[in-house]
Amino acid sequence: MSFFKKLFSIVALGMCAVAASPAHATDYNIDKITYYNNGTYRACVSIHWKKPNGQKFKTMQDNDCVNAGKTRSFQLGKVSDGRTEAKIKSGDEVWAIIGIQLGERKNCRKDDKKFYYLPASNAKVTYKTSGELATNNRCRVSQLP
Repeated sequence: MSFFKKLFSIVALGMCAVAASPAHATDYNIDKITYYNNGTYRACVSIHWKKPNGQKFKTMQDNDCVNAGKTRSFQLGKVSDGRTEAKIKSGDEVWAIIGIQLGERKNCRKDDKKFYYLPASNAKVTYKTSGELATNNRCRVSQLP
């Protein structure tokens, strides 16, 4: 086999290997979400979840506010939407949205990491915001399970 045919074969195999790579997010099983407010503002947390059928729910954000420098944890098995009393069930995708008072809402759901409720997994994800009211305050995953 000539040099160019070998080279072409290697390149073609490499392209096939890249195309066959999984393109989905990293999945984690958790039973707790923790939020740390490292900013200079008060922030309110709402827990969101999506059922396997695509139906979405969220908690009422105004009830769970966190002052600057403080932390709040949510046991996912005890979370409900407060309206229909829908609860998070095993296998539901979960994430948090942080509402900075007098500021923006920061979505903590990231495409490269997805979290699913699994009771008794004894694992948590920790989200953190920093910065000031209008600058450098995006939501970040600060601790993975």
